[in-house]
Amino acid sequence: MSDHPDFNPTPTPPNPGETIPLEPVAPTPTSKPTSRPSVLKSAEDVCPNCGTKLAPDAIVCMSCGFDMKSNQVLRPEMGVDVIEPPTVKPPFVKPGLKPAMLVIAGTVALIAAMIAAGVNAAPHGSMGASAVFALLVLYKAILHTGTGLAGLWAAAKFVDHRLNHVDLAAARMFVAVAAFLLLWSLRLPISIEFLEHTLRVLLAIACYWLVLFALFRRSRMETTLIVLFHVGAAMFVEIGFSINAGLQAAVAAKPG
Repeated sequence: MSDHPDFNPTPTPPNPGETIPLEPVAPTPTSKPTSRPSVLKSAEDVCPNCGTKLAPDAIVCMSCGFDMKSNQVLRPEMGVDVIEPPTVKPPFVKPGLKPAMLVIAGTVALIAAMIAAGVNAAPHGSMGASAVFALLVLYKAILHTGTGLAGLWAAAKFVDHRLNHVDLAAARMFVAVAAFLLLWSLRLPISIEFLEHTLRVLLAIACYWLVLFALFRRSRMETTLIVLFHVGAAMFVEIGFSINAGLQAAVAAKPG
């Protein structure tokens, strides 16, 4: 072994000024790493994403939508708002004859009813009484055309419809009321007064129902609803008149 050229039995003594480190020493860097500006605190107050100048307290870039806190670009959610259209109720009054034609037909029937009332209701052929009864028929025609419109409105609400074409509805109701008054003003050749009056009223109601059914072209149930609501409105008005007449009679009969 002594003949080997690299063999040195005597160790080389260490340098007096040199120490042996206990732990490995990291190499000293020759240059400092470049530091990046914080996303939350930009040194130049510019957007890190697009470079747009920002306000000092800005959180979101208004140019590209970059959020400084979440460090991402905000994407708006696209959607479609579905707005349901308002529900439109079906119309109650169907188109038909023009109101002017209906008013002419109703006026003819009303004049005939006024003449019949003046001739049949006036005692002893008095002209004054005939005129009063004729005017009473005219008044009832105007009044109950209005109550008929109230009945139409109530019937339309009951079946969840809307009352449209009020002028056409009023003209049709005027024809039906005039036809009712015409039959109501006639006198039937029946000697028993109660039977004659009852039959006349029933015929007048049947004619009124048929005119409504033909002009409005609603179902039988809906036509009957119109009649019932019309009768209710008319009775409400008549009850008010009766109460007023009773009060006036009571005041007139009070002594002193």
